[in-house]
Amino acid sequence: MHEIINYEPAEAFGKELLGRLASVGIVQGQPFEPDARMQKIFEQAAQEGVAMSRVIAFDSRQPDAVVYPGLKWESPFIGNSSTFDPDGYFNLEARTTFHFTADGITPAMAMQMPEGKGSRYQTTYKDRNGNYLDGSKTYKLTMPPKVPVALFWAVTVYDPWTRSEIQSQPYPSISSQQEKPPVVNADGTIDIYFSNEKPKNVSDSNWIPTLPDQGFFVYIRYYGPLKPFNDKSWVPNDVVLVE
Repeated sequence: MHEIINYEPAEAFGKELLGRLASVGIVQGQPFEPDARMQKIFEQAAQEGVAMSRVIAFDSRQPDAVVYPGLKWESPFIGNSSTFDPDGYFNLEARTTFHFTADGITPAMAMQMPEGKGSRYQTTYKDRNGNYLDGSKTYKLTMPPKVPVALFWAVTVYDPWTRSEIQSQPYPSISSQQEKPPVVNADGTIDIYFSNEKPKNVSDSNWIPTLPDQGFFVYIRYYGPLKPFNDKSWVPNDVVLVE
């Protein structure tokens, strides 16, 4: 932060934030040399801040987080606002949820775009029973027929510690536009499996490898969502544990 505030103009931060930083010795144009006591405080604060953010993001108490009542899919844009202030004040937990798990953001990612335009995002950290997803177990996500998108959809797996893509293969994702499309069932559904070892009789194009010693979470991206998605007449299934 000391490097950033000395690089950017003061107007980029505002007096409130600059005042908070000054209270811990970070002042624009002045050296930042915390003693051993302050270094210990900073280290503890960083650890506690990450722990708090992890709980806020992965076990949200925000009523608007859940997209479909009774299901585990959540919106990373709680309140459908990229500025996290739809009610006239900053929803700090909503903002933490997004920026702890993601990075870049634009208004179009959260706002209701015309049919077939823009993109929508949904995420889940838990299976249908409410248990956190475990890389040592096998799960299945069944996408209902005719995913309502004008462009394409994609399912991607992330590491809850780094919040980057899980390091199980170069691209831990399945997409409707991939070179070898996922196998479609006779009823039009598509089964996507998450597991450390590929289940028997499952195509490579329907399987995303996980790591056995860590958890994971899932994002679905819908590019060019259509009316059945927007009015919620089409609903994705929860991720289920395969016994």
